[in-house]
Amino acid sequence: MADRKHMVCFSDFLNATEYSLFLEHRKEFFCSFSVFDQIEFLERQMIAFIPDALAFHNEFPIKLLKIQPKNAKFAQGDIVTTMIKCAHGETITLVHDCTLPRPYSRNYKIHGTRAAYNEDAKGIYIDGVTKHEDGDWMHSWEPFEKYLEKYEHPLWKTYASESEKHGHGGMDYLVFSAFVESAMYDLEPPIDVYDAATWMAITCLSEQSIAMGSMPVPVPDFTNGMWIDRAPARRSRYNAEEICEEFFSDEEKGE
Repeated sequence: MADRKHMVCFSDFLNATEYSLFLEHRKEFFCSFSVFDQIEFLERQMIAFIPDALAFHNEFPIKLLKIQPKNAKFAQGDIVTTMIKCAHGETITLVHDCTLPRPYSRNYKIHGTRAAYNEDAKGIYIDGVTKHEDGDWMHSWEPFEKYLEKYEHPLWKTYASESEKHGHGGMDYLVFSAFVESAMYDLEPPIDVYDAATWMAITCLSEQSIAMGSMPVPVPDFTNGMWIDRAPARRSRYNAEEICEEFFSDEEKGE
C-alpha cells in the first residue's frame, strides 16, 4: 500500500474514520485486498505481529491534525505481519505497511512448486523454462509481459482501459461489476457470503492474536465443512476459477 499516514493526516474524509482506527486498534486492516478469493484455501490458523507506531508519532509533532490531542498515542503499529496456515498446508503472508515512506506497492507475490511471480518486478520465474546463464546461481526474473500477450484473461483485455480509472489498478471496477450483475439478475456472485466472512474475519482475528502476544488463533469455518465438497462456481464472465470462453467473443479472446 502507499504511504497512508498522509491520508490519515490530511484527508477530510479519513480524519474521522481511519484516524480513530489507527488510534485505537492494533490489527490487519486491509486483508480483503490480499487474501485469495478461493474458499478452498480456507484458513485454519493464523498469527499476527506488530511493532510500535514510530512513523505516525514522528510525523505528527511537525504536522498536527486539527482533531488530534497533543498527547495522543497511536495503538496501530507501522507494520502488521499476519501469517495464515491453510487447510492444505499453503501459507499466506499479509503485510499491512501503510505508514512508512515508500513507493506504492501491494507486495504481491505467488510462489508455487514450479514457478514464482513477483508483481513489483513484473517478472515470473518458471522452473525449467526461464533461461539463465550457466553459473548464474542467483537466477533472474523473466519479463511477465510476453506471457500476458498469450494468457491474459479476456475480461481484463476487454475492460482494462476503463477499469484502471476506478481504483486499485482496476480491480475495484471488475469486482463491483460482478456484484451488480449478480444483484440485478439474482445470480450467485463469484465472491459469496462465505468468502466475505472468511476475508473479513482476518481483521478481528489479527487483533486477537496481537492482544495475546502474537499467539496463534483458530479461524472459524463459516461453511461448516461444506467447502470440502463445494459446488462448482457459476459459469460467467466473472468466474474466478476458470475462463468461461462461451461468455467472450473471438475478438475479446484475441482470436
